[in-house]
Amino acid sequence: MKRSELKKLTAMRLEDARMLLDSRRYPACYYLAGYAVECALKACIAKQFRANTIPTRKLVNSIYKYGHDLDKLVGVAELRQTLEQERDASPDFEANWNVVKDWKSDRRYQLGATRQDAQDLCDAINDPIHGVLQWLHRHW
Repeated sequence: MKRSELKKLTAMRLEDARMLLDSRRYPACYYLAGYAVECALKACIAKQFRANTIPTRKLVNSIYKYGHDLDKLVGVAELRQTLEQERDASPDFEANWNVVKDWKSDRRYQLGATRQDAQDLCDAINDPIHGVLQWLHRHW
């Protein structure tokens, strides 16, 4: 998948999540909002690929191995140090990351996401100053 497509998917999934939140479809909102962060991280990873260059097996395998684990995808995207610097510099960003990093793709099979869960995740992602998506935009 192209990096530009992953960026578009990020925006589309966030818009879907907003619509689901407004429609009180909290479990689906929660799932799609986290999926948007996954797409953004994969856009950051895609930036590592170069034309006419075979990527390392380790890189390719880790993308598939850690496919839905946001914290591990940060490492694959080579953003761990940047993440730690951002967390150290901003308690607000750290609080937002702590909400986002706990997202799991298997929540799509659960009915238990509440309005508060969905709202907290969307807010942590979309905070215009300290949001996780704002941070990822600087690296994709």
